[in-house]
Amino acid sequence: MSNRLAIAAVLTLLAGTAAAQQPPAMGQRLAGVVKAVDASHLVITTATGDMDIALAAKTRVLMRKAAKADEIKAGSYLGTSNQNTPDGGKATEVHLMESTPNVHYAMNDKGLMMTNGRVKSVAKTAKGEEMEVDYGGATTRHVVVTDETSMTRMVDVGVAGLKPGLEVSVNTVAGEARPTAAFIAITAPAAK
Repeated sequence: MSNRLAIAAVLTLLAGTAAAQQPPAMGQRLAGVVKAVDASHLVITTATGDMDIALAAKTRVLMRKAAKADEIKAGSYLGTSNQNTPDGGKATEVHLMESTPNVHYAMNDKGLMMTNGRVKSVAKTAKGEEMEVDYGGATTRHVVVTDETSMTRMVDVGVAGLKPGLEVSVNTVAGEARPTAAFIAITAPAAK
């Protein structure tokens, strides 16, 4: 799964919650490179040209930071993409984060599943970190995190984390006359 697809999936799920506040309905998803930014707007260069996007007080800016499997503890909140297998899911990607809606659904027709929820238990085995992830209603999924699993932590860095040259993915608020960012994920520095 590409980094952009993973970030888009995480952003979509993050859009479902914002602390204890009612989230805005999601609009467009845009991807590009930051051209300019200030406290009230962001200009990104996309494949179709420059887009001027309004920033609001509730706009969240997230950056992926490196994480390790041994950081996962009972009670941790995870966003995972995992392969659907009879004995559970071997994780391809795991994102440690504060919280998003609990979900469990097929991401594609090749057996890749999205399972987000709270870790009920973790055990280190020969396979890796094996855990039960509660994705709601006391329903769990067995997920295995191996040495090959991509591990990150989604950290809220605020608008100050946006700099020209950064590659970003932006989810906008639906129904706004001007595109307004709900969530922005910094995906990578722009290629040189």
